[in-house]
Amino acid sequence: IRPLCFPNSGYSYFSYLQNLFPSLINNLGYYLKEMDRLLYFRLHEHLLIQVCYWIAMGALVIGVIKSWGKTHSYLLFLFANLFVLLLWPFQEGPRFIVFLLPVMFLYLTSGIQFCIQKTKVAFIIPLLIVIVYSKEIRASVVYNKYTLDSISKVSQEQLFSYVKENKEEAYVFYRPRVLYYHTKAKAKRIVQMKQLNLEHFFYVHLIKKRGGQLPLRELNEAGYVLKKVSGSNYFEIFDVKHGMK
Repeated sequence: IRPLCFPNSGYSYFSYLQNLFPSLINNLGYYLKEMDRLLYFRLHEHLLIQVCYWIAMGALVIGVIKSWGKTHSYLLFLFANLFVLLLWPFQEGPRFIVFLLPVMFLYLTSGIQFCIQKTKVAFIIPLLIVIVYSKEIRASVVYNKYTLDSISKVSQEQLFSYVKENKEEAYVFYRPRVLYYHTKAKAKRIVQMKQLNLEHFFYVHLIKKRGGQLPLRELNEAGYVLKKVSGSNYFEIFDVKHGMK
């Protein structure tokens, strides 16, 4: 029971629920943004993509209405999971809401099928969606795979620019593949002090990311000296050396 209720630091997860209402509001806004990232067509720069998105959403709503009697248990499952996410004190990115996609696809196909039955012209809907989305879906997958959470696009470019100019250094970062994809610099994923066995390295730290990184306080307590070499309101890059007082 202890591993389920207590993180490594010894504090109960339930202690994070003291500020329940602000946490609910923050998590609701966070996961709505994550849905936009997962289905980023609503904010796409091309009008045709946005039109297709709203057509697809209309078909999805029709699918929910027409399938309600047979699939209300699916909606109950979705709302129960979303409620747990709103209560959970940590925000873990789009992977926590990926389970929505299969159910959304089920209702979308049901709505399109109903529209086709009512009017033969509706066959254009799935055809249009497939044609327009084919390349965009691939671009979305690539974008989400190689982008960073908790950081603006401008700061992301600034981070990658610095690393690219100093890519011969040893880096520690929580997402080494993303760093290598953009800069060709090699990095190690080290998120706990017990994994750290380096005397000198450059540490990329995201300021607004909660968890999943080496805590700066623990680095200092372990005898490491941190010298900030680059940063913004979203990230910091430290030149870290051990035993240098």
